[in-house]
Amino acid sequence: AQAAWQRLEQRMDQEFDDLGRQLHAIATLVEQANANAEAAANRPVVTGEQIRTAATSVKDTVLRARRSRRDRNPPANRQLGP
Repeated sequence: AQAAWQRLEQRMDQEFDDLGRQLHAIATLVEQANANAEAAANRPVVTGEQIRTAATSVKDTVLRARRSRRDRNPPANRQLGP
């Protein structure tokens, strides 16, 4: 009976250790989620109009660069290879 009781105590100790590790992991995840939520709450809000304006600006810049490159090197002057 004594040996059975010791095995039971060891098993309970292991179970509580496992439970402690799991609770610690959950607490870590909750802390990370809380930190992420706080960071998101402190970010400025970007509107759809601001995104469209930025996208249009990038598109216009790319088109201007392409035209400028084409004007500097017209199709008749282009060469293939190095």
